[in-house]
Amino acid sequence: MRVGNSVLASAMVADVQHAVLQSIQNGATIFIDIFYYSLKGWLSTMRTIDTSLLAAGDIILIGKGYDSRLDTFYGRHNSPYSAYVFDGFADTAGHVLILRDSAGRESELSLEGDRYSIEGGVSGDVSDVKHLTAKEAADFGLQARLMYVRYFAEKFAAQDDGGRLEFRKVLDPVERAIIGDWRKYFDLSNVDESRANLEELVSSVESELRQVAAVDLELLERFKAVLVDYNRRISAVLRQRGERPALKGEVSFSWKTKYRVEESTLPVGCGYVFSVGEGRWDRVQKVLYAHRATGTRIYFSSLETGEEVGYIAASAQKGGLYYKELESGESLGVFDIDFIHAEGIEGMKRHLELMDECAQLMDARREALEPLCEELKARGVRWALDMEFRDIAARKWVNEATFGRVSLSDIREIECAVNQYEYSLGSFFGEVRLLMGFIFDK
Repeated sequence: MRVGNSVLASAMVADVQHAVLQSIQNGATIFIDIFYYSLKGWLSTMRTIDTSLLAAGDIILIGKGYDSRLDTFYGRHNSPYSAYVFDGFADTAGHVLILRDSAGRESELSLEGDRYSIEGGVSGDVSDVKHLTAKEAADFGLQARLMYVRYFAEKFAAQDDGGRLEFRKVLDPVERAIIGDWRKYFDLSNVDESRANLEELVSSVESELRQVAAVDLELLERFKAVLVDYNRRISAVLRQRGERPALKGEVSFSWKTKYRVEESTLPVGCGYVFSVGEGRWDRVQKVLYAHRATGTRIYFSSLETGEEVGYIAASAQKGGLYYKELESGESLGVFDIDFIHAEGIEGMKRHLELMDECAQLMDARREALEPLCEELKARGVRWALDMEFRDIAARKWVNEATFGRVSLSDIREIECAVNQYEYSLGSFFGEVRLLMGFIFDK
């Protein structure tokens, strides 16, 4: 027979009156505390199951604990609770309950003394089986609280961030502690104590993870310091270049293709770096100085001898620009032209010496960054595993035109990594505490 709420309320009032009288008779000054904590316990909407109080449509909440097969949180279904709707009894004695889950699947809950068992092989203490009316569950926000318990576990499980190994060394033991003693941290019938316990645990985790982060961030700052140091060194070398000289002129070339007329205008009085060859894979690089020109040709001098060694011209029959070597008479296609603006052959030689010095500094930079990359990788810092990050360390010297843009981009990449790291850590604990509020706030 179901006991009415009015009977329970009367019993509560009687108990309060008794506590008041006792307090007055004993001359105690703790009446307010007794009243508050007694009333708080009575007003708890969640109570251990009593089959005499059940009615169809009531909610049965079973604290099954976390999946015993899991060592840490995993996936989207980490919760110590399962909620069901009570449909009725399967026996006349009222020991076997017919329950229905959120998907409409039926199962039977058997109560034997102080133990329960449910289909699927789960069993435990009856004290972990709680009863709420549908209204009480709605007022308590039970469905939302259970959802946020799962989200809490998901948040912890996802915080490996592409292999952040040092983070997992901290988080895994915490997850094991919650899984092993879930009642301490997620007892929804005692939200104040559970929240205090979980806050203490989360604060401890935050302290440890911030210590881990401090080491990771210090490594990233050292990485950035290497970039800044070599940026300054290379910039100092580049400042040794002379003033950019005025060109001696330019030559415009044109040739017909199958579909249109192609055009190209090339300067005179500067250095050239270009490739020659008949195809993609057999190209040879040339480094020459363009010292004079005619209306259809640009002539080049050797940096070693100063003698005229060849010229660039254009021809439709040869497919466009080509280079003809004077000594051999061989003509080959021209590809990938870069210009070096220097005063004469000696100026070009000095420029190449400076560029070689820059290349050596880039090699030294790579050697300085490689151990830091390995250390970051060993710690599982995500950016050390990204191709972009590794490319920064492995970057080679290209030319002075791109150095400034590339070096600043590298430095910004590390600054972004530091900012993202700090943001993600702060965001993680902000979201964790927000979830705790959703789970435990009344």
